[in-house]
Amino acid sequence: MKKEDIRRRLSAIVKKISPLTPISTSSERSIFSADGKTDALDSVAALQLVLALEEEFGITVQDEDISAEHFSNLNSLCQYVATKLPRA
Repeated sequence: MKKEDIRRRLSAIVKKISPLTPISTSSERSIFSADGKTDALDSVAALQLVLALEEEFGITVQDEDISAEHFSNLNSLCQYVATKLPRA
């Protein structure tokens, strides 16, 4: 699967979980809220995101993979999903 397809599907997932999160405005913008005051995803939405990733892409997200390294912004999330998908 091409990264553009992954990015498009990820954007749709985030928009569905949290319509107010401006995920498409910047691939580097943080998608999680550390202070609860931003329009980014909170911890409940993060859990919904993990479940949606597993369903949408047929992958398993390990607890240890849920980190800022993989889930900080759309770019890092796209890279993470790409590494979890089987190679064609």
